[in-house]
Amino acid sequence: MHQFKCVHRERHYGFSLIELVSALMISTILIGQFYIYFMNFNQAFIIQIGLMRIEGRANEVIAHISHSIHQLGKIGCIKVTKNYPQLSFASIHLNAHTQIIGDDQSMTVQYLEGFSTNLRTTQVNQSSMLVSDQRRFHSNEIVIIHDCLHAEINQIQKIVTVAKSYQLSFVRPLEHTYNTDAEVSALQIDRFFVSKTMRFDVKHRPIYALYKEDINHYRHELVEGINKIRFKYAINNANHFRILSFNQILAWHDVIGIAVEIHTEASGFQKVWYHFFASGK
Repeated sequence: MHQFKCVHRERHYGFSLIELVSALMISTILIGQFYIYFMNFNQAFIIQIGLMRIEGRANEVIAHISHSIHQLGKIGCIKVTKNYPQLSFASIHLNAHTQIIGDDQSMTVQYLEGFSTNLRTTQVNQSSMLVSDQRRFHSNEIVIIHDCLHAEINQIQKIVTVAKSYQLSFVRPLEHTYNTDAEVSALQIDRFFVSKTMRFDVKHRPIYALYKEDINHYRHELVEGINKIRFKYAINNANHFRILSFNQILAWHDVIGIAVEIHTEASGFQKVWYHFFASGK
């Protein structure tokens, strides 16, 4: 008689080796795909931030230069034409020929500050005048005194406060006598150019910036990350609009606009911007 032996197989719970390897492979693929997506997204984000910073810097440059250029063309209610007589003080000369002057790497603009102050009383002598306190002046400041007939450049020697007014004394006697419709404005001379800063980037390269040199020859850093700037000058010759380099300009009073090429850099990215400024003349 045959005896049958019953074999009971144990049931095991969990993953087999094949299942485990398959799961690891799928996980690796998914992680790899996620890593690629993350790196692409991160790179796109870095590029976007870099481009935004570049655009912001270019817009800052445009705003600084635009502010100066748009002040050109008038001394109070007097329009400065090519026949307007030159105003001079020491080494400063202001007329239609000197309002804009420059070369391919720098540009100098002379203009009146937009905010002026009026005379309180008619001028009683040629060495001083009483003006309102609408604008605070300081000693040694170069100013233009002007009405609708005359204008002249002078330098403030001393300031005395008198009942919400300022008594301004000048370095040299005034050429004209002014009444209460005259104004006193600060003269601004801005020279724009690009130069090295004292700073370096992560690759130890020098950082460049746009600078402005003022009437007192002080240099002010305006916008960093500006590697280069190029200026060209627009004229209207017999209704023919032309953009020329500085050495092609025969008469600076003919300049009616400035074309600027701005080389910017931020976060390792570089871009060139182009802008045209129509002068206020």
